[in-house]
Amino acid sequence: ISGTGVPFGRLAFQGAVADSVIIGNTHCITGTLTNTGQVDFTVSKDVISGLYGSEYSLTWIGGGPSFTLAPNATKSVTICFTPADRGPRPAVLTLTGVTSDMTSNVTIALAGYGLHICGTPTPSAIYDTVLLGAKDSRTIIVENCGDVYTNDTASFSATTSPSFALNSAAGVPNV
Repeated sequence: ISGTGVPFGRLAFQGAVADSVIIGNTHCITGTLTNTGQVDFTVSKDVISGLYGSEYSLTWIGGGPSFTLAPNATKSVTICFTPADRGPRPAVLTLTGVTSDMTSNVTIALAGYGLHICGTPTPSAIYDTVLLGAKDSRTIIVENCGDVYTNDTASFSATTSPSFALNSAAGVPNV
């Protein structure tokens, strides 16, 4: 058997498709789509699907989702991820197009991970009555009940409120 093959376009994605983000925050990454084939590839549609597909969004640099890539041409895309909950949040980006008069679907797996941030102080009630001019001290243990390193600050002010406040924020460890 012998014959001549039909040239076709082929899309390849270069860039990160995995990201870890604190729940409710958004992080965007930009990747590049390249036609590594021999003829034009015309993309007509993009769809993000899967259980967590709604937590992702796309922005095509220079407009889209309809565009044509000549051989070796590139198109940049920004993919944003905003996790709604903790843990793995996978989705699939499907690009539908035409090359050599044939419909083609290209799928790209997206692997986001939602990170939880929290700090729990023990004890929660710290001071009883402290007389004017007297001093009292307590040890507070803050348990990091989340997934990321935190910088925790505590404050107490009898002039503004008789309560204790703890604030946790994602931090970078001191090296």
